[in-house]
This record gives sequence, C-alpha cells and structure tokens, in this order.
Amino acid sequence: MRRAKADGTSLNQFVATAVAEKLAAMNTATFFAERRERADFDAFDRIMQRQGGEPPQPDDLIP
Repeated sequence: MRRAKADGTSLNQFVATAVAEKLAAMNTATFFAERRERADFDAFDRIMQRQGGEPPQPDDLIP
C-alpha cells in the first residue's frame, strides 16, 4: 500500500501495472528464447570473421 501511495496510484492500479510489467518481461524473454532457437551461429561466425569494411570512426566509439 505504501508503494502505491508513493507511486501516486491506487492499490488496484499499482497491482495491475505490476502484473502488466511482469507479463511484458516474460513475453520479452520468450521472444528472445525463440529467436535464439532459430539462430544460425555458423552464419554469425562467418559474418564476424569476414574481411573488409571500415574501422570504427572516432564518433562511433563509446567514451
């Protein structure tokens, strides 16, 4: 109840939002698990090892 009050919502709205966030997280995990099952890791390795292209530019790097 304190969390809902601090959030400025009713207890029902707080619980509904918490459930929606949990379902979204579960759906995201399912999405990536399904993508992982379809992944072609051999193709990924070939792409990562190919020659060519340009090195990262200075503004491409994260400080």
